Formats: sequence, C-alpha cells, structure tokens
Amino acid sequence: RGDYVRATQYLERAESGYKRAGDRSGLAASAHRRGLLALRRGAFREAADELSRAADRYEVMGRVVEAIEARKDLSTAFAALGDMQAALDQLSEAEESAAGVAAGSRLRAGLALARGDLALLFNEKDKAQGAYTSAEELYLDAGDVLGRAEARQAAGYLLLLREEYEQARATFERVLRAQDERQSVRAAAFTRVFLSLAEEQLGDVASARSSLSAAAAAFQSAGDEAGEALVLAVLGDLETRNGRLGRARSLYEEGLAQLGELQAPRVAWPLHAGLGQLARRRGDLAEARRQLKTAVDLIEATSASIRIADLRGDYLSDKWEVYGSLARAEHEAGSPGDAFLTSERLRAGRMLTMLTRGRLQTRAIRDAELMEREQDLRLHISELRGQLATEPLLAEGVRGPTRSAPPSALRRLLETALVDHADLVREMRATQPAYAELVHGDLSTWQEVGARLDEDDVFLEYLVTDSTTLVFVVTSDTITTIDLDIARRPLASLIDFARSAMDRPAADTDRRLWISPLRQLYQSLLAPIESAGFLNGKRSLRIVPHAELHYLPFQALVGGASERFLIERFEVSYAPSGSVWTRLVDRRRAPAAAGVLALAPLPERLSATPAEIAGIESSFGRQATALLGPAASESRVRDAAASYDILHLATLGVLNKANPLFSYVELSGDSEHDGRLEVHEVFGMDLAARLV
Repeated sequence: RGDYVRATQYLERAESGYKRAGDRSGLAASAHRRGLLALRRGAFREAADELSRAADRYEVMGRVVEAIEARKDLSTAFAALGDMQAALDQLSEAEESAAGVAAGSRLRAGLALARGDLALLFNEKDKAQGAYTSAEELYLDAGDVLGRAEARQAAGYLLLLREEYEQARATFERVLRAQDERQSVRAAAFTRVFLSLAEEQLGDVASARSSLSAAAAAFQSAGDEAGEALVLAVLGDLETRNGRLGRARSLYEEGLAQLGELQAPRVAWPLHAGLGQLARRRGDLAEARRQLKTAVDLIEATSASIRIADLRGDYLSDKWEVYGSLARAEHEAGSPGDAFLTSERLRAGRMLTMLTRGRLQTRAIRDAELMEREQDLRLHISELRGQLATEPLLAEGVRGPTRSAPPSALRRLLETALVDHADLVREMRATQPAYAELVHGDLSTWQEVGARLDEDDVFLEYLVTDSTTLVFVVTSDTITTIDLDIARRPLASLIDFARSAMDRPAADTDRRLWISPLRQLYQSLLAPIESAGFLNGKRSLRIVPHAELHYLPFQALVGGASERFLIERFEVSYAPSGSVWTRLVDRRRAPAAAGVLALAPLPERLSATPAEIAGIESSFGRQATALLGPAASESRVRDAAASYDILHLATLGVLNKANPLFSYVELSGDSEHDGRLEVHEVFGMDLAARLV
C-alpha cells in the first residue's frame, strides 16, 4: 500500500525471529523482501545488494523457484542503476533456470514482463509487445489481477509510443481502477505518470497536471525519492512545452535535489537535459553545454555497460535529441568543431559497429550448434517470405508500413522469426572475443575528415533535431555549421511526399508534381550551403545523412541556377558518419582488376535500366560487362565480385526494418540462389571493387 515505514518494521521483527530460530530460508526471504522495499524506495544500489544476497542464499539451499524470482528482481535493480549488461545477464540466468523447472504461470508471467521492460529500454518495441501480451495471458491464467494490470500498463505505454493517445488513455484508466481498488499505490502512481502523457497529447493539460500531482504525492508519502524525481522531470517537460519556463526550471532543479546521491541515471539524465535546453533558450550557453554534457555522459555511462555493440546502438537510438541539443548549443557558442564531435558521438559508435561487423564473417564462428541454428532459422525465414509473396503490399510511409488492418498470421510468424534471428546473430558474435576488439573505434575530428578531402570535395554531415536541422560543412581546411531552420516533422513530411511522387509519377504533363518537392528539399537542405559559396568549384559531395534524410535520394534534388538534378552537377556519395568515412578511406586498396560489371535484372519492371546499362557500355567499351534479365543473377555477382573495379547494380533495394541483416538488393534467381543478395550474405563475399 506504499507504507514502507511500517513494512520495514514488520520485516525487522520477522528477521529477529528467523535469526533466533536459525531459519536460513526465512533469512533469505527477508533479504529478498528488503531488496524489494529498497527497489520501491528508489534505493537501487541497496536493492541490488540485498537481492543478490537473497539469490545466492536461495541457490545454496536449492530453492530454485525463489532464486529465479530474486534474479528477476535483481535484473530490475541493475537496469535502474544503469548497468544494462548485468540486467540482461540476471534475467537470462533466471529464464534459463525457469526453463529447467516446472515454473508456474505467475512466475513465467513475471519473467515475460521483465523481458518486455528490458526490450523496451533497448527500443525493441515488437519484442516488448510480444512479451507483454504473453505476460498478460499468463497473469490471467494465474488469476493475478494486479499482475495483469501491470502488463496492461506496459502495453498502454507502447500505445503512447505509437501515438495512439485515445486508446492509451482508455487503457491507463482501466488499469488505474484495478490498482486503486486493490490499494496498489506505487503501481498506480506510475500509471498516473503515463496517463498524464496521454492527457497532454489529447490537449487536456489541466488533467495531466492533476495526474502528475497525484503521482508525486503517492511517491512522496512512500518515501520513493527516485519516483518523485521522475514525476518532477515529466512535469518539468510538460511546463516547458506549455511555455512556463521558470516553473519548469524550478521543477528540474527540485528533481535533482530530490535525487541527491541516489544512483538513478535514467531519472537524472532527463533532468539535466531539461535544464540544459532551458539554459540554451535563455542564452546561457555555458550552462547549457554543462548540463547537456552531463546528460550525455550519464546516457553513455549506461550504454558503456552493454557488451554487445548492436544492443548499445539500440539503447541509444531514442536519445539522439539530447545530442542534437548539445550540438546546437555548441554551434551557437561558436564551437563548430565541438558540435561536429557531438554529432559523431551520436552516430559513430553504432555505425562503426555496422562497418566492422562485416569483418567478422559468419564463417569465422566456430560453434557448430549456433551455425546450424542460424542456417535453419534463415531457411525458415526464406520459406515464410515465399509464402507471403502473394499477400497484398502494405502502404509504406517514410518511417515504415502503415497498417490499415492487423498483420496476417504468416506475417506475425515472419516478424517473430526475424527478431529471433537478430538475437541469434548477436549471440554468435558475443562468442567471439575478437569481436569486442573490432567494434572499438575512436571518433574522427573535422580536421581528420578534412585531411582526407581533395580540394574539389565538400563533406556535408546533417544532424536533424525536433526543432531544427544543422549541417556541418567540411572542406580540406575549414569547418562551418549552418542552421537550416527546418525541424524533423516538416522535413519528414516533405521527404514522404517527394518519395510518394517519385514512386507513383503522374503523366509527363504533370511533371511539376514530383519536381516541386525535390526543389523544396533542395532549397531547405542545399541552397543555404550554395548561397554561402561552399559549393563553388566543388565536384564531389560526401553526404552523411541523419534520421529521415536516410530515405532521401539527394542525387534527385533539383536546384541551382541551372535547375538541374544534383547528380548532373556533382559526384554524390554517402557515408554513415565522418569517423566511418575516414576508416573507409584509410583501408582502400588497389582493385584486383580494371573493369565494370553492370547488371539490370529487372528490365521490364524498371524500364529505364536497359538504357542505363547501355550508357555504361558506351562509356567503358570493352572494359564493361553488361548483363540483363536472367543473366544478371545473384550467382554471377557472387562469382565475379572480386574481379571488377566497379559493380553497377541497376535494380531495387529493399529495407527490412525488423532485421536489417535481411535487407537486400534484388537480382535474378537461379538454381543456386534466390536472387535476393542480403546484407548477411554480402558480409561473406570477397569484394575488391572501389565502387559499388
């Protein structure tokens, strides 16, 4: 009921009795309960110590089920402390133990709920959804009303993330009734925090404030300082969005004072970020940089605990707005070099992982069982995709498919298999000690990028935030930061419109319908750079996109005095970050052969590609090998990849957002290969080309 003082008094009396009786089992249970009390008060370090002690005692006595419960709770404590790897390890150990015993529905439900919570911290929303659904069904089977309410609360938070605010509010209101009826004070306080977010998005700011006030009172009466600080952070954000900046500042400062010496990075970094953003708005750039750097340091201290680099990237993927705010403050303070490094901090760690992942090829894995599981799962995925080929395509937006109907059973099976494959590949890489060394990499400064540019090159690194977009313009000897004054949402809408117009072009008489958004995007993203003179005398643009800009073909932008496509004026290439680009440049090697392999596997579906290939033949003559239709096969690319200086694929690329390793370029199939050259297959190829 949130009366932790009385709970502690009862617990102390019980412990005295256990000690007098020499009851080791009772003392283990007492340590477990002490850990839970500390967890609910926000004393996460104390909680971790007590729960670890309880788990060890249970295991010594052979109390397997109790040990599983303790390790599950210990996982929650470690996650709150910011030790994400320890949280993953403890939960995995609990799940493995549960698989070997006859675990009841309630225990399995708790494990599923904990797995969902961890998946959500790593921004794996599909995995979290599956875990929460499983938890709710198991709690229902166990007759645990409060457990089921907690699973529904978590599912409601996913609705919030999907911007389904009406449904989220209705879910939280149902959950709240069940929790209030059973006097589950702390759980109800968290539900009120989530409810406030839905209420604000629906325009009911007064109700949002009321919900947060009730949550703060509940945490305060229970002595949960971390919970109260969390409410102050959320309330501070609400007041910031509603223009009450002085009030917001007081709330953030009160939240940090409330935390004091408590180690709760997931609560502390939003408070520092809020103070930093307010300081930037009032022009105190030194304070803004100090607070925002503290927030970034707290975020990265948590991510640093995670062994698997992919998961580090997943954890960071929803926190880039803090980096963007810091980069903007550094830009406004006249420190473009520092702003560039912040941009690199945001993206380079994950992108360096993607680059070096290819150097640890599947054939380097020595665990035969893991290899067999991976191959079986990959075959299963291929079979499911073949069965799905006849299903109608979903409407596709810039950020992914927009479903007008629930996914079919086949599609759900495929999505589950893709998630399982991603987990298995992580496990395979984790068994290789060399992998940890490969993924480490230092950030490149703008000077290191500039030193690798020719005089006629310009390097453009974009950073998109909710409020604006910055571009870092790097030449061989200078760096400039330009604020493009276009926020993420309008930019995403414009890109979505441009892609739709190009995907479904109207008749030639209506050419302006698709030219217009391309011209607008040029005006937003490149015209300010051009008007400042940075494109004068340049031949090559090296572009580092960010956020929705990854979906934009810059080559197709129309602008400049000549109103030509960008590709008609410049050589355009892309890199995921400056740090990755410097490594790509440094590891270039002489090509194995001079020549071009040009393929157009879809001449009917992509009717311009035969002329494209003919143009290459005309330019390169006998140095070009041109293959069309069935001859442009995946087998031919695999066999010839190491023999050509340039590989030119005039075809479609398909992104798989559930598991990027299964993204592919489409070639012709034959008896050996299905025609989908997938990312994981490219990693195993011997490529010598300088350009693909």
